[in-house]
Amino acid sequence: MGYQSIVHGRILLDGDFEESQQFIRSLGNDKTFPKISTNMFGLGITQPTYYEDPVIVLGATYKQVEYDWTSFILKFEHILRNVKFDTAKIQLETEIMGTYNFFWKSKESNTSFRPEEKLIETDEWFFGYGNRDRWGYFDTDIEDHQILHDFEYPIIFSNDQKEAFQKIIDAVGHIYKQKVYPYHQELKFSETYNLLFPLLNKLSFERKIDFGFDVEKDKEGIPIITSKKFYIIFNEKININGI
Repeated sequence: MGYQSIVHGRILLDGDFEESQQFIRSLGNDKTFPKISTNMFGLGITQPTYYEDPVIVLGATYKQVEYDWTSFILKFEHILRNVKFDTAKIQLETEIMGTYNFFWKSKESNTSFRPEEKLIETDEWFFGYGNRDRWGYFDTDIEDHQILHDFEYPIIFSNDQKEAFQKIIDAVGHIYKQKVYPYHQELKFSETYNLLFPLLNKLSFERKIDFGFDVEKDKEGIPIITSKKFYIIFNEKININGI
């Protein structure tokens, strides 16, 4: 049992819309929760005019995605890095926690905001919470309950997360394109997995790694349903300091 969440939003394209639409098509079927797949999107018009810019729309339902919201945003921002966008909006509707709004503004145009707009500036874009207009300015004053708690922006991986992932890199060495098992059974991997899940999710969505669990077998080759072994496949070399 659980509660349903609804996520919907739009990305206003600016620039090479065909390349951006093709990137959305290339997403395919995501395998890791919270999934972001091509079939969630509508790609918009193919012949824009002066007033008709292509808008990519998206929508999906999840089971309590608010508890994995960091992973969702990491994936969504990977999409923003690979499309030519002007602004983007996401709304998260939950059954028991309320409704939350998120906004991104590209820095391609010479846009500046006053401090009272409470936008967070990164190297890539401006980000903000709350009800905002098409340009990013507040439609209504933001209140504390409109900010999703336990979600921090910008998303920065902790030293503990980086150290845990570096141990996996060290254990694997220079093995690429094949399944490896970096952990021994006696290690308490469940705690490490929970710590690493957003990072693994991000790298998997970017197709830099694949990961999952294999069911272990006893001496007779019979699967041990209660015991699963973590595996990882590195598709390329990863510098932990660059994540």
